[in-house]
Amino acid sequence: MNAWFAAGATAVLMSERGRNLLRRGLVNGLASAMSAGETFASAATGVAHSAESVASSAGDLAGDLVGEAKDARRGEEGSNSGSASRARKSAPERPKATGASA
Repeated sequence: MNAWFAAGATAVLMSERGRNLLRRGLVNGLASAMSAGETFASAATGVAHSAESVASSAGDLAGDLVGEAKDARRGEEGSNSGSASRARKSAPERPKATGASA
């Protein structure tokens, strides 16, 4: 089997028609590989751009949510701290014991 393969390969390489066919196949194969590589790179760039856009949108959304949470918290602290200070002011103070207990 190996001898037949070697004889066939030698015959193809020695004939002009065989060399032209191999050359054309090599050129077309290389062009196809380059085209596939460009397509893959373009697709990868598109995916990366889309991922960047999604990440940016998610970051903006997270920033907005954090800002709203901070605003809500400030509003609660303002209303709670006001009522707490009023409660302290209105509560009577107890006199402190000055003597030592036995």
